[in-house]
Amino acid sequence: MIPRTVFLLAFLIGVTGAVNADPLKDPLKDVVARINVERQKQKLSKLKINDKLTKAAQSQADWMASVGKMKHLRGQEAKSFEEWKKSDHHAVNRIINTGYIEWEEIFSFEVKDGNQVLLAKPGADDRAGEVIAHGVPESGPGRFQPAVIVAGWMNSPGHKKTILTAPYEEIGVGFTRTKRGDAFWCVTFGKPAGKKDK
Repeated sequence: MIPRTVFLLAFLIGVTGAVNADPLKDPLKDVVARINVERQKQKLSKLKINDKLTKAAQSQADWMASVGKMKHLRGQEAKSFEEWKKSDHHAVNRIINTGYIEWEEIFSFEVKDGNQVLLAKPGADDRAGEVIAHGVPESGPGRFQPAVIVAGWMNSPGHKKTILTAPYEEIGVGFTRTKRGDAFWCVTFGKPAGKKDK
């Protein structure tokens, strides 16, 4: 559902400057501002920061830092619907579990061959999305710089498509730095609960 295209910031070694002890001042808002610039270039609406989306994004950034890997999917896929509803396996799970949107707005059940099947409703991709990034220490200070991070996403077709999804209205950004110096970024996107396409 959500593009799994990922990228590593190792190719961004050309960025110069000293690495600060912490990311740039207000880097999360800077990411939002830069994403909104890219959207406005395409005459798309600016995204507003949402606390629940921010919670989902920060949760994923923290998790990626804890396992030392850049991944959209956490752990094993659930084996039952009840497990799935409680799971943080997928970005949509994490966004739903913050209370941002309801399960029934995204998914429906059908019975096939006597089994219940969970299906994404039409337009589900327009309700929730995620992009992630991981910068290793060897990639230089660019891994902490929103300008570099957003430029990397915009040069990746999968990330760019997510960022420029027209129906999105809100955004959340998460960032975690490990003791080793890795930088993990996550941005979540959404259309608020109860909102339907015109």
